[in-house]
Amino acid sequence: FMEKRLLFGILFAALSASWPVLALAQWQQEWDKTVKAAEKEGKVVVYQTAGPDLREALAKAFFSKFGITVESLTGTGFQVSEKIIRERKAGLYLSDLYQGGVTTPTLLLKPAGVLAPLEPTFIIPDLKDPELIKKIWWEGKLQWVDSDHKILSFMAFPIPWLVINTDLVKIDEINSYRDLLNPKWKGKIVMFDPTMTGPGGKLFSTSSRYIVGIDFWREFAKQDPLILRDSRIVVEGVARGKYAFTISPLTDVVEAFRREGAPLAYKMAAEGGSLTTGHGGIAILNNAPHPNASKIFINWLLSKETVELFSKVYNVHSSREDVSTDFLAPERKRQPDIKYVWPEVEDFLLEESKYYTQGREIFGIR
Repeated sequence: FMEKRLLFGILFAALSASWPVLALAQWQQEWDKTVKAAEKEGKVVVYQTAGPDLREALAKAFFSKFGITVESLTGTGFQVSEKIIRERKAGLYLSDLYQGGVTTPTLLLKPAGVLAPLEPTFIIPDLKDPELIKKIWWEGKLQWVDSDHKILSFMAFPIPWLVINTDLVKIDEINSYRDLLNPKWKGKIVMFDPTMTGPGGKLFSTSSRYIVGIDFWREFAKQDPLILRDSRIVVEGVARGKYAFTISPLTDVVEAFRREGAPLAYKMAAEGGSLTTGHGGIAILNNAPHPNASKIFINWLLSKETVELFSKVYNVHSSREDVSTDFLAPERKRQPDIKYVWPEVEDFLLEESKYYTQGREIFGIR
């Protein structure tokens, strides 16, 4: 009897020691099987909102690793979502994934019934092991936008509150929202439209609800800011010195001008700020025409190596805590001493449009 107990104990210990190996083998087998099936499909079709640098970097890296082509269609979140919905109404199942901002898919794609849950596509332990998730993801969890787990954020970086032309504005001259009301800036401000989805709308809605209130913007409107819907023209106006600063510009556009030597610098408000996922959201369409390639792309996109690539090209802080931020300027990453709002959740996004309505009244936009 004692010998049997001893043998059982040895066997149990051996099996216990091998469980991590068996678990590794299990997910690795699923991964290898899915990769082979994806290779036969040959491509994945991703509708994206990202700029050319980010889009091309992802496509090149994915093809280099798997030999699978990434076919992209790009546009604003609204344009991309509307195209997907029109295609589905026509019975066309052309796209596999949506990759970009999370507001529009929350407001359009999910209500249209074209999204599938993401979790069934997860294979790698980074997305499935609860203990590992606690260690490597910001706040110890995956940042789901919705309770149905159909839309996921994998970037979490400060919204660029202000970008100044350092030839026209002293670096310490504007530190607070209230500093924007200085009469000297009247007529010298350009901003992305705050009454629609995008960086302008995100800053306007989050600051109105959580930071300075809607009445601040009524005062700010008296500064006669120029409001545009072309992010490149917005940033170019500041880069060339036509305007002193811009509120809530697109980061990738700012970075393109900074690489060319434009005298642009970011500023953070003393009142705190809000975080955004920017282009860092992912969702899978139901009945995706390339399901295996879609799975591989999703897991690859959310892996450490690709999140780091995404973060470097996009120049923003990711939601993975194990990705280096050494290449980021302080204003481009979350700071422990700054209070941030996290608005990329369904409850807020569904009511965000009411702020856009108020914004149209405040700024006289029809």
